[in-house]
Amino acid sequence: KPDIVRMRLSCREAVADEAKAISFLNTLQQMSPKDAVTEGYIAATEAVMAKHAFLPTSKYTWCRQSKEHFRTAVAKAPEDLELRFLRVSVQSNLPSFLGMSKELEVDCRKIIELLPTSKDLQLKTDAATLLIDKGLCDEKSASELRKSR
Repeated sequence: KPDIVRMRLSCREAVADEAKAISFLNTLQQMSPKDAVTEGYIAATEAVMAKHAFLPTSKYTWCRQSKEHFRTAVAKAPEDLELRFLRVSVQSNLPSFLGMSKELEVDCRKIIELLPTSKDLQLKTDAATLLIDKGLCDEKSASELRKSR
């Protein structure tokens, strides 16, 4: 899926560059109609905007928006590995005191469930690496994930 590859790259670039984050978010918001994955990338980019924001209140507002967009996206496509991976990527990097990582455990279990059926090798590798490197799964699951990479 060339659009997914482009979205992944743009999202990664947005993490390091605020101008790219703003541009990517604007591009995503102008897309119509928005499928669940596009909503997920909007949510992920909003979380990146929180990283770039200066004021704590702005950071919190961006995080809250991101959480809502993820909720909407996952409700549209609860079996989508890309969405679950995006949300775990964001939530595993948020400070716990924000209370915005409540779906982390459920999403990790869902990722482990969905990984064997995915045909997207890059997504499989990225998701497995995230769960293992962040310690988001038990040792038995980590061992299975290492085999699937």
